[in-house]
Amino acid sequence: MAGRILIADNVPTNRIILKVKLASAFYDVSQAATGSDALARARELRPNLIILDGNLGDMTGYAVCAALKKDPLTAHIPVAIITPAHDTTARIAALKAGADEFLTKPLDELTLTARVRALMRASATSEELRRRNETAHALGFSEPASHFETPGKITLIGATTEEAMTWRAGLRGMTSDEIVIERGDHVLEAIYNGNVSDLYVISAQFGGGAEGILVNL
Repeated sequence: MAGRILIADNVPTNRIILKVKLASAFYDVSQAATGSDALARARELRPNLIILDGNLGDMTGYAVCAALKKDPLTAHIPVAIITPAHDTTARIAALKAGADEFLTKPLDELTLTARVRALMRASATSEELRRRNETAHALGFSEPASHFETPGKITLIGATTEEAMTWRAGLRGMTSDEIVIERGDHVLEAIYNGNVSDLYVISAQFGGGAEGILVNL
């Protein structure tokens, strides 16, 4: 199998269609029908990727994602949320919940497969680093947590939301710093209000050209 995926959707037909598409790419797919079921199965199965619909009946997919990211057992697992096409509010909600990616309806099979592969690579990198850290700790090679400095904050500003989310997926597991995504037209206001990051990564294509590299922070 290429990896384990947990899909959660309160509509059985949607789950079946998505499972067939992913199973054809040789992924081991499990299903959940509600938000609470998704949380329980995520802790039990520890999949390599979790795909959530925005509406899970008892909970929103955004609430489930936020809960997964707060749980030490599941925080490292990449999460993709399925949102309606051209729904900016849903995309912003996915970002705030900590989603690593969002997929839009209707799901295009080629796009779905490509994004799943990218998230799986990020998951494999995160898992490998996690295992190395656990091994080092078990062998007494890691320093006590109290000796480490407070994690920094990295803000990603992509030319598109999709670009920034791809960056975050690639960085997941490679750093202990907080990684956030910000809209370019909001970042200066955030800085003015005292919400300052230690590092800003700005796309050279931000603003439709090379202006991104000229933003004065």
